[in-house]
Amino acid sequence: MRYSDAEINEFRRKAKAKARRKKTYTPKNTESCVIVSEMTDFSEELNEMQKLFPDVCKKFLKSVAKTSLKTVKDIAKREVKEKTKNYHKRFKVGKGYTYEGNHAIRVYNSARHAHLIEDGHVIFSHGKNVGFATGKKVFKQSEFEVSQLLEFETGKLLSEYFTFG
Repeated sequence: MRYSDAEINEFRRKAKAKARRKKTYTPKNTESCVIVSEMTDFSEELNEMQKLFPDVCKKFLKSVAKTSLKTVKDIAKREVKEKTKNYHKRFKVGKGYTYEGNHAIRVYNSARHAHLIEDGHVIFSHGKNVGFATGKKVFKQSEFEVSQLLEFETGKLLSEYFTFG
């Protein structure tokens, strides 16, 4: 889909003006959510781009979520040794939505016992408290890799559609 030169020039003008103002944004820590505005360098540009090109941003969010799903699955397979593998089969990508003015998409596990593996649980044997199984924190471990992936993909998207300077 081609966009008119006027739309592209308008986006460039707004992006340059906002880059001069240098507003800072403190991202929210969410364990199982990929937030587009997590990157402080690109948050303003992506919000403007979403207004001008909503179809491109939806495809971008979905592609980043799918690749981050692969990252989370790899870490889960490495960390969680489960016999039935029901935990590993239940990772899913949710629908895109707006969270506090920022565009987001969820990567989550729909298994009924996922929260026990993620956060830890008390171990009972014959009605007695035997100990505590610590949580694996799969989403927390994948957070750094996903943020690097998001930064790379965002830079690639912006350089593909726009040239600044």
